[in-house]
Amino acid sequence: MLLVQCGDATKKYSYMAISQETYGTKFTLFVKFSFFISNWGFIVAYMVLVNKLIATVLDEIFGDSIAYELRKNIFYFFLKLSII
Repeated sequence: MLLVQCGDATKKYSYMAISQETYGTKFTLFVKFSFFISNWGFIVAYMVLVNKLIATVLDEIFGDSIAYELRKNIFYFFLKLSII
């Protein structure tokens, strides 16, 4: 509720604009950094989840022997995609 009141008072309706209006450039950089870290964490969690799900499917299809090697390669593939 406080965020809505702040947005109405400043006529700014995004986190970046509200932080710029209320606290200035340094706080806006902090907000951007915190969004980046938060989104990075979501990406890593998603990669781990997808890796486990794919590993489970591969384990059911191919058996235990090949699933571990494929799981390692899939995780590194997703990790490389996230860095690019």
